[in-house]
Amino acid sequence: MSIQKLAEKILNFKEAKIKERIKKKAEYRKKFDKIKKKEKEIEEIVDQIEKLYDRWKDKVRRFPKDIADLFSQGFLPKIKDIKAEDVEKVLNQLIERYEDKRYSPITLGLLISLLFNRTVNQYVKEEIEKGKKLEEIKPLNVTLDAKNLKHPLSLLGYENQEKSCLRVMGDVGYWIGYFMEGGKLIINGKAKGFSLSAFSQRNKGEIWYQGKRIWPR
Repeated sequence: MSIQKLAEKILNFKEAKIKERIKKKAEYRKKFDKIKKKEKEIEEIVDQIEKLYDRWKDKVRRFPKDIADLFSQGFLPKIKDIKAEDVEKVLNQLIERYEDKRYSPITLGLLISLLFNRTVNQYVKEEIEKGKKLEEIKPLNVTLDAKNLKHPLSLLGYENQEKSCLRVMGDVGYWIGYFMEGGKLIINGKAKGFSLSAFSQRNKGEIWYQGKRIWPR
């Protein structure tokens, strides 16, 4: 091989490497921008929920159905491009702000359950529109990190939906598993009290508590 051809080969190799690096940088930038966009979207959703909470907090008392109706009037925000990790981030950001904001453990627990239910229903609808049958749709699995809360959240699992699996790491409050419509609720901590409906024939879901299934019996 002549010196000229060798030089051309080396030059072509360097150019290919440069193009490859440029391509990788562009892909990284695109991925980074997408992540930042999603983070901003999640933060905006959490901000919207906070405003909704502040709007209705003085009208909240102790009846779950009344609270649910109030929040429904406030139009809970939707999570776009539903993925379990995004839903998880939204719910856990609410929990992170919980202590600072001094949220009511009843109201926030219900709000988390309502938002999760709405998102699951939205997810199921979108999957069916893609051509999937209901039995082919995998449950939306979300884990809440509640290990460090001084005041455990109540009403988790409120009207839990069929294609949902809500796992709570940490202790929970009262009225857990209130009239579940399906799905699975997993508590990896202590519960102050379950809803009476959690152990009635009206509970169509499944409850696991400290590693054991307690409903259906």
